Amino acid sequence: MSRTRVFISYRRDDSAGHAGRLFDRLAERFGAQCVFREVDTLSAGEDFHAALRPRIQDADLLLALIGPGWLRATDAGGHARLGDAADPVRMEIAGALRRDQRMRALRALLDRGVALEDRLQSMQEWRPTALLLAIENRLPDAALLLVARGADVDAATGFTGSEQPDMSALMWAAHTGQVELVSALLDQGACIDAQNRDGCNALMIAADSGQVEVLQLLLQRGADAALRNRNGQDALARARAAGHEQAERVLAPLTPGRWLPGRSVMPSAAPTS
Repeated sequence: MSRTRVFISYRRDDSAGHAGRLFDRLAERFGAQCVFREVDTLSAGEDFHAALRPRIQDADLLLALIGPGWLRATDAGGHARLGDAADPVRMEIAGALRRDQRMRALRALLDRGVALEDRLQSMQEWRPTALLLAIENRLPDAALLLVARGADVDAATGFTGSEQPDMSALMWAAHTGQVELVSALLDQGACIDAQNRDGCNALMIAADSGQVEVLQLLLQRGADAALRNRNGQDALARARAAGHEQAERVLAPLTPGRWLPGRSVMPSAAPTS
């Protein structure tokens, strides 16, 4: 089931109290993981501006709280904060507007019959389709629309003549933790255990990236945890090599005899006669 994701935009010195109460009510309704407010959601030391873009792109709705000082807010030099291109509130609202404009343009192009599987020739090694570009750039609305309109869900990046591994839409979505998109791709028939030329499938890629929710979904949908890549690694080995203990704990019960983090010894071997 799809989740409603809400981004709350506000100025701390203008409407922080209202934003806090709104966050609490929305978290009760949709779950705290689906509501973004930087005080509650950003980790200590996380780059604010780098964190903004994917969260705005992932949101279904941006709520802008406009209090009495919102428009007149100034910086230490007395300049209007909305006139500063680096003002976080301006960036938040502009990002949401650009996303809406992008979606209108995409719908118009699709309605006019643009070819879904054309590849971007200027990126000679990668040559992505529109769907692959949308997933790699974390544009879930665009990606879901393209899937609904019949984009090839098994198309993969080319990387002609490159050492880079080829990546399908499902692999990119697994790598970037886009759970709803992974589900949509599988619903449209994406091959869950397809392997690239390195022998990796979406489950291994999710394990390597520590995407626990994606791992759980792929396993629920029947992904084969026993598959190995060309180096002999399965998904559990990839999670362990990358240091993702939560991913290990999800995968370990599917591979009997493999140790979990925190165990000092391997499980005892069966007695010999």
